[in-house]
Formats: sequence, structure tokens, C-alpha cells
Amino acid sequence: MDRITDFGAGRFVSDTMMVDVRVSDLPDPRTGDLIVIGADSFTIQGEPTRDRERLIWSLDLRSSA
Repeated sequence: MDRITDFGAGRFVSDTMMVDVRVSDLPDPRTGDLIVIGADSFTIQGEPTRDRERLIWSLDLRSSA
């Protein structure tokens, strides 16, 4: 998925992958952590955020390949 980010008068397009993970499965994710899904590895970029009920993390991942 492409994400469009405004920065000053410009806009940047970046390839991103957003995933939701239960807090019970990943209690303390941090920027730079490595996440393995099947045979693929991803790095958390940006600050992980929780949903309103604080049960789900939303993670912005980039491929580590």
C-alpha cells in the first residue's frame, strides 16, 4: 500500500504495510524491532499506536529484505 505524507509544501509517497497485532501477542513493540511473518522479515518503522480500547497495536512495517 502506498502512503502519502504531507511535509511542508511537498508530498511524499512511500511503500508501507500496515498490520494490526493483539497486545497480548506483542506487548511492547518498538520502532526498529524485527517482525517475522512466515518466511518474510519486516522492520517496524514509526511509532506503534494502540486502538481506543488499548487491545490492538497498529504497526507500520517495511520489508527487511
